[in-house]
Amino acid sequence: MKKGNSSQQSVSLMGRVLSPLLGKGSGRFLMLIGIGLTVFIAVMSATAPYLSPHDPTQIGLGPSNSPPNAQYPLGTDQYGRDLLSRTIWGGRFILLVAVVAVLICMAIGLPIGLISAYNGGNVDRAIALIMDSIYAFPSLVLAIMIISVFGVTIINEALAIAVVYIPSYFRVVRSQVLAVKEMPYVDAAKSVGAGGFSVLLKYIWPNVTSSVVVVATVNFADSILTTAGLDFIGLGLPVTLPDWGIDLTYGRQSLPVGAWWTIFFSGLMILLAALGFSLISEGYAERTNPKLR
Repeated sequence: MKKGNSSQQSVSLMGRVLSPLLGKGSGRFLMLIGIGLTVFIAVMSATAPYLSPHDPTQIGLGPSNSPPNAQYPLGTDQYGRDLLSRTIWGGRFILLVAVVAVLICMAIGLPIGLISAYNGGNVDRAIALIMDSIYAFPSLVLAIMIISVFGVTIINEALAIAVVYIPSYFRVVRSQVLAVKEMPYVDAAKSVGAGGFSVLLKYIWPNVTSSVVVVATVNFADSILTTAGLDFIGLGLPVTLPDWGIDLTYGRQSLPVGAWWTIFFSGLMILLAALGFSLISEGYAERTNPKLR
């Protein structure tokens, strides 16, 4: 019986999370555009081995800094690599880093925020002070410091970004829990003998999920921009990988000769990826927050 109740609660919670996608109203159009952009980029990146016309790392494939033409639709870079192939492949590693970073953020920030705010006291104040200190530090500078200490790898980059954005989850979840735990239905649950874990899981967590979805989508956009920024300054992914941020770094060297295409398409893809998640966040917030509607 308990197993059935747990399953029903999971379905109900999932329905609550997905319900803003259904029906008409404010914010839905923004969400659909954002979902369209992110799905397009995700599918393109996942199917890159099949869509890419050439090896994205092959040097000397074509003329150096060749403009867009019939053979190379997006042109070539200074090393003669096909920019269409590199653009198709370039999102795989940025998205991988973003997904890993967001999962780490959620795995750490959510339970800390829930438990800390629910229990309160000196421990809550101490954790809040630590998180606020991290939050106040410039995110890119902190990520640079962490990577400089631990070295440049995909995992370290994801961990560096996760450390930067864990306070965002903690602050949002904590503020929501502090408000919800004072509600009459929470007191009623406690009065009939519900334990702390049960109250958190059944009565508080469902009222926090919509805010978590908004933070997570914003976090995806921020992670993509931070990853691209780290790649741009040489502290991100290995330069041997096809990556939008790396293409921006080396493409700018060709700007003095007028080869604008060496940075335009990679920069555009970074913009579209971040914009897609930002639109989802904005639309979701509009549909779940009565004040914004």
